[in-house]
Amino acid sequence: MPDNLISQSINVTIVYVDESGSLYNEEIIIPKNSTIREALFISKHILNIKSIDYLSDNIGVFGKLKNIDSELCDNDRVEIYRKLLSDPRDSRLRRLIKQKSKKSYN
Repeated sequence: MPDNLISQSINVTIVYVDESGSLYNEEIIIPKNSTIREALFISKHILNIKSIDYLSDNIGVFGKLKNIDSELCDNDRVEIYRKLLSDPRDSRLRRLIKQKSKKSYN
């Protein structure tokens, strides 16, 4: 790649973990000043995942929520967050109830 193109490009990683735990991790080279939306459209694999709703799912960079039109920097990691299957507080409460019921039988 010519030097002038390299200086006008940035490296970005896009990651997503689906409901089954499969990791999608794609490194792409995009033009400087590209947005998250543009990076997703340049991606070859992420757009093929039908379970992602890009406009309503939360998207972040390095763990911080971002707007889909946020500009990316070199070496950013775009993270696509899926909806939780259950509320962690509800799951913890169910586990506690289950543990207490086991203790009462003993």
